[in-house]
Amino acid sequence: MKCLRCGPLIKAIDAYLAKAENDLYEQLTMEGYLKAKESLNTVDEIEEVVTKLLEDNADDLLKELADAIDLETFFKDNWPKFKNKSKLSRDLFDVFHTQFSTIMPTYVEAYVQKTDAELTVTKLTKRTTDWISSWSSDLADIMKLDTETEIEAVLKKGLNDGKSINDVANLIADSGIRSPGYRARRVALTEVLRAHGYAQLESYIQSPAVEEKMWKHTGAYRNDPRQNHVDMDGVRVPKGQPFTLIGADGNTYYPMTPRDVCLPPRESVNCHCLLQPVVSEEVLGLSLEERQALQAQAIAEDDGEWEKELDAQNKARAGINEEDYT
Repeated sequence: MKCLRCGPLIKAIDAYLAKAENDLYEQLTMEGYLKAKESLNTVDEIEEVVTKLLEDNADDLLKELADAIDLETFFKDNWPKFKNKSKLSRDLFDVFHTQFSTIMPTYVEAYVQKTDAELTVTKLTKRTTDWISSWSSDLADIMKLDTETEIEAVLKKGLNDGKSINDVANLIADSGIRSPGYRARRVALTEVLRAHGYAQLESYIQSPAVEEKMWKHTGAYRNDPRQNHVDMDGVRVPKGQPFTLIGADGNTYYPMTPRDVCLPPRESVNCHCLLQPVVSEEVLGLSLEERQALQAQAIAEDDGEWEKELDAQNKARAGINEEDYT
């Protein structure tokens, strides 16, 4: 994922990558992230496992290179087989799915109780549990593809430059392919912050007092923030509707939350923007039993809407036009 220059924010993240966790803990807390300490612990856990998986993948590649006859033969015959038998995507999926499944209920309840201290969270909507599975799978596939693209670029350059097997193996061993810690840390941090955004969305579904959501740009203190994110600061929409964001690339996006998976990396990586709830004091004035009933009703209604959306998506993929059957 490409990192954009973001002034002091990048310095804070780079400081974290150097293990200065206190600075980032203070920053996340100041910006409004709940469970900041627990979040950084999760970042550490994801970073450690992802780094090990990427290192093991590179080591397996180096072993196959060492056994190859020559670079051309390896690229033509061995490399496609290596990609096909790789378990990297499956193993990364397990990491992300386990972590998301663990942290999301905790984050959701924290954000629910920020708007209504008496409510608790006993289940997540189908929309959110499906997001956990789908994004874990997509993210794992993206990371596998990025890794293979990086390796393939080295292999092709080696072929074009007439390098030997040993030369290319040394290039891989000395590159970020074999030392992926920095990449793993950035991914871990970005994905934990992304989980916060989706936890906020889920909390707004479950919080009957929340009527609207507001985009909160948290980088007013930065020297060089994303201007389009600054422009979004204070924009309000109904909690079930998307925002309209003009990307740095000039394209229009419709994210439900900052770091929505619909956004390109340059709009998500190292973005610290948050949502802010707009609540109804009238609903907060209802009894706990009434608010709990509204919470259960909202979950059931959203589950029904999500099933309809999935059905429509599946029919569209299959080329089924409902009007043909009416």
